Amino acid sequence: MRTLACGAIVAAVLVTAVPVAAKEGMTATLLSRVSIGAMPETTMRIAWRIDEKSASAASDDDRFYVRLDSATGARSTHAYGRRTGGHYVARVRVPRGGIRDIRIFLKGWVFYPGGAHHRADMSIPISNDPLP
Repeated sequence: MRTLACGAIVAAVLVTAVPVAAKEGMTATLLSRVSIGAMPETTMRIAWRIDEKSASAASDDDRFYVRLDSATGARSTHAYGRRTGGHYVARVRVPRGGIRDIRIFLKGWVFYPGGAHHRADMSIPISNDPLP
């Protein structure tokens, strides 16, 4: 019985590892111009697409978001993308102090036997990053 339970856990880990492995190597491409000098506290529309090869692996996720880091170290801001056709669109507030960096993330979780879990978001490289 114990061997059967261990086998089930190994099988579950392998099943969940396949989608994660499929997302490795994913890149995002910005479709809208990001105004680096945008005024703090204003809202901007940011659109991006996920590369075709990886998009099929993550088509059911709808967990992508954009994060703007503050140029002065103030709290960052973020907004989840809404899937529209083959790309994502988000309306995000510019953080206090302006924009230091823009990043795209895929929200994720790590689960452990016994029910413990923690957040494990994956940063997606931006192929045309205006702030490399």
